[in-house]
Amino acid sequence: MTRIVRGLVLLAAATLHPSPGAAQDPSDPLLNMQAIAQALGVNCSYCHARETDTSLNFQSEENPKKAVARQMIAMTRDINAKVQAATGKAAAQATKVHCLTCHRGTLIPARLNDIILRTIRDQGVEAAVAQYRELRQKFFARDAYDFSEPDLLNLAQRLAESSRPDDAIALMTMNLEFNPTSARSYIVMSRAYTRKRDYDMAIAQLKKALEIEPGNGIAKGYLSQLESDRR
Repeated sequence: MTRIVRGLVLLAAATLHPSPGAAQDPSDPLLNMQAIAQALGVNCSYCHARETDTSLNFQSEENPKKAVARQMIAMTRDINAKVQAATGKAAAQATKVHCLTCHRGTLIPARLNDIILRTIRDQGVEAAVAQYRELRQKFFARDAYDFSEPDLLNLAQRLAESSRPDDAIALMTMNLEFNPTSARSYIVMSRAYTRKRDYDMAIAQLKKALEIEPGNGIAKGYLSQLESDRR
């Protein structure tokens, strides 16, 4: 699957024929170069070789991405044919895959949580927080990434229960900027502080959660357990 995702990146402005005119077909998403480029957020030079600083050589095979793009277009057509065969639907009724299906305006299609987690592991949580802010500012109004709170909460929960509680705290501190009434953010932070054996801070986070949602059963249960253990 990783090869497919990486390969779909190369669909941008790709051609099936040496003549740029022959490759264009506005009615076919896989041959509509403008639609492909927009779907990936790139321009023609991503797959086509440059002839000068201001022009492209559409017949050139120098850019290796062009050859891979041909294969990816063929692969996508094969997927569409298999979907049609599996569903038994007519060609006009079967759902079709094209570059926008995965990319949605981004060069490399990936889940936001996977991107953030990779950055945490490679560069640290500060870089991940900065990356999240940048992506949110650029793509929030688009159908590119899921900026809903549950995904980020689930990632922080995983980090809190593992060996990266400080990373979970950093993500939840950021999340509270965007969602200041998020009781669950405080609950996740409490779990992270518990992992750090900072029980006073863990209790404080649960009390903040209950200020927002007095009837939150999870926060009540954790708080009762922590206060009982502290006695």
